[in-house]
Parts: sequence; C-alpha cells; structure tokens
Amino acid sequence: MSKKISPELFHHPFIKSLRTTIFQNKLLEEREAVIIALSGGADSLSLLIGLQKLGYTCSALHCNFHLRGEESDRDEIFCKNLCDRLQIPLKVVQCNTYNYAKEGNISLEMAARELRYNAFQVFSKEINVKKIATAHHLKDNLETLILHLSQGSGISGLRGIPISRENIIRPLLNTEPQFIYSFLKLLDEDFCIDSTNQQIDINRNYIRHKIIPLLENLNPSLLHSSERLFYNLRETEILYKKAIKDCIENARTFQPYSCFKEVDSFSCEKIEQSQATLSILYSITEQCNFNRADLESFSLNILKKESAFLESKSHILVRSFGALHLIRQDLINKPLSIFEYQIKDWGNTFSSPFGRFEYKITHTLPSSFDKNKIYIDISDITVEEGDFISLKIQNHNADVFINTFGTKNSKKRISILLKENKIPLQLRDNVPVLYMENKPIAILQMNRSNYRNINKNTKKILIFNPSPELL
Repeated sequence: MSKKISPELFHHPFIKSLRTTIFQNKLLEEREAVIIALSGGADSLSLLIGLQKLGYTCSALHCNFHLRGEESDRDEIFCKNLCDRLQIPLKVVQCNTYNYAKEGNISLEMAARELRYNAFQVFSKEINVKKIATAHHLKDNLETLILHLSQGSGISGLRGIPISRENIIRPLLNTEPQFIYSFLKLLDEDFCIDSTNQQIDINRNYIRHKIIPLLENLNPSLLHSSERLFYNLRETEILYKKAIKDCIENARTFQPYSCFKEVDSFSCEKIEQSQATLSILYSITEQCNFNRADLESFSLNILKKESAFLESKSHILVRSFGALHLIRQDLINKPLSIFEYQIKDWGNTFSSPFGRFEYKITHTLPSSFDKNKIYIDISDITVEEGDFISLKIQNHNADVFINTFGTKNSKKRISILLKENKIPLQLRDNVPVLYMENKPIAILQMNRSNYRNINKNTKKILIFNPSPELL
C-alpha cells in the first residue's frame, strides 16, 4: 500500500472493495506493474487512481475508436492530460473501427472489442507488463447476466464476466457504481461521459435503463444481492466443469488404429448414461463452432445405431458403431499417398508418411506370434548384393479386394473390412495397406491377407513391425 493514501481514502468502500477483490482472487502481487484500459469514463478513471493509490506501478492504454466524432477526440485529450498530471505512462492507439468491422463482417461493438483487446496484448509485450486491468464493475456484470439469461445461456454465461482470464483482470467486478462516483467526488476528479450510453436501442443500455430499475423496485438492494449471486454462480461453475470433465474422461475411449491418432473418441452409451448428454457435447465441441440447434438434435439421438455426422468449418462430429468421434477437417479425405521401399538388407528401420517401421529377415520360425507384427514368407526370395524386396504402403484402398487370413478363396473389399473394424466412413481412406509384388499383404493393424502367409515349411521370414508411434 502507498504511504500517501489517507485514512479516509483507505477506508472508503471503493478502496476496500478494490483491495478485497484483488486479494481474494490473487489478481496482483504487491506493487506489481499493471496496464489499465483507460477510456476517460468514471469506471476506468477510478480504477487507475485506485490502483496507483494502492502502490501498484501503473501504465495506461487509451483506444480512440473514432465512433463519436468530437467526443472521441475529447476523451483522448482528457486521458492525456490526466496521465500527465498523475505521471502515469500512457499509450494512445488510433483505431479505424468502421473499416475493421466492414472487413470482418462484424458489428461495430464487436470490432471495437477486438481492436481494444488486440491493442492490450501488443502494448503488454512492448513494455513487458503482463497484467491488464479493465474497469467492469458489479452493475456491468448484472447487465451481462440479464443479457445472457434472455439468450438462453448455460452455466458459464450466467456466472457473468470472469474476474480474470489469462492476463486480463477485472478488480472492480464486485464494486457497486455508487462507490465509484463517491470515490471520485471525494477526490474532486472530473470524468468523461459517453453520450451513447443513453441510447436504449443498444441492448445493454436498454437493460441498464429499463430492466434493472424494474428489478430494483422488487429489491432495492439488487446490486448487493447480485454480488452474492455471482459468488454462488462462480462456485457452481467450478463444480459443474469438474463434473463435466469427469464424465468426458469416463466416456473417452482408446482407439487402437493409427487413423484415430489425432481423433477424440467417446462411448455414446457412457455419454448417455451421464444424463448430461447435451452439456457433454457442448464441452467436447466448445472450440469447434457447431450449430447449437444441430447439437441439441444430435444429443437426442446419441444412441441411434445409424451413422450420422455434423460438420463445421473446422471439425466433423461422427456417430458411428456406438462411438462418437470428433475429427478435424484436415484429417478427412487425405490425398492419395504412395510410399515405396526397397529392402536390401537383413534388418533396418525406415520412415514414411504413415509412420516409422522396422523389419528383419530370419530363418527361424517364431515360437509365438506378436499380433502387431506381420510375418511374410519369403522362402523363394534372395536378398543378396544387388537384389531387393519391393514393398509399397498406400492409403485410398477401399475398392481393393483382399483374401483374408484363415479363409480359402474368400475375397472381400477392403472397404467392407474397414466397416467390420468399425472405422468411420470419413477415416477409411486414411488407413494404410501394405503391398508386396502389387498384392495386399495386410491392412496395417487390422487384417492380414493369405498372400505369403508363413507355414511349417517356411524357410525364410520377413518380419514387418510398425513402430510404437504408429500403434
């Protein structure tokens, strides 16, 4: 705490609320450097002065969005004069908000938000200060809750604005606006007023000026009560997220085949047994931009036997053979890849687009067989100087026929065998097949053909082994 702060300020409700929120939520270390997002309004002004009074090393960032004509320029000048007086370093960023919104096909409000948070991170790196403080207060949080409530939000939306997220902190989130104005009045500090805050055609302003006053008629202590509500909701969200995480891990399945290497897979039955199917789907696909209504419909049919899928720009969600697979779009429909290798020695390793492999040639029949290895009869082939064995590994094998191990003259399309191995349609072209002499030897990790299969009369064996990174 700064030695210059008077007892009257130290015990003011604003400073008490600010100190308590910082301490309870571990937002800042003592005297830590922090950047304040400074608009010139009462909220950010009080935050800047309050943090400086408490002994934190403050810098400020002001974004001029050029959305309010002379008002925008007035706010910029105000912030410059204020920081000069308080001897606080200030950076001003000029933002072409209209162009940014048009190019991104987003609203002006969203454009300003993105520009502001981008500027925060750039300035943070420039001056090597990690923490960035914004001046959202308790009433802002209540407005956010009501807005999310009207949109049918889940638990995370109802808990409102987070007190911290990554390097963004909100030390005023438990502070009532009346304490902000009382604090500035005590200091005889002027502040800027944004005239657009009175425009009730903006949803947040409508809530502020129309909805909240009605609720305050029901409960004059609405803001004070909402502080307790947000505390309860934050704890509820922690418990909710832990429970969802446990359900997801319980439903997660291990797929033994390499085509699933970068795929998240889950048991449909275990997801349904959790009795929170939709919440689990939301959590699994949180960053995948699936349509909400589609996910809701998908959740109702989680146990249907028929295959089904949903697509977004980045992912595809597949229900197939009782399992749910979340697959990146770049893993689907991979182009044809053919890798050829010549075996010229009695043992070695090699890398391919399909993983690393090792092989050895032996005259000894194994006493036991490893299911992951492929045993090839090469009794009629010599591997001497100048001779070699040609192998080929490729994907896109669906229409190829294979004589499966243990059957006589029983040919099956590889596409059928992949289906029998419960490989989703979207991944079947990714499965590699090993060829020798242009005949399929094995669907790697799955089915062995009858071609060159060893028997008791075999004199020489090629043992082909996919490496652990493939398996």
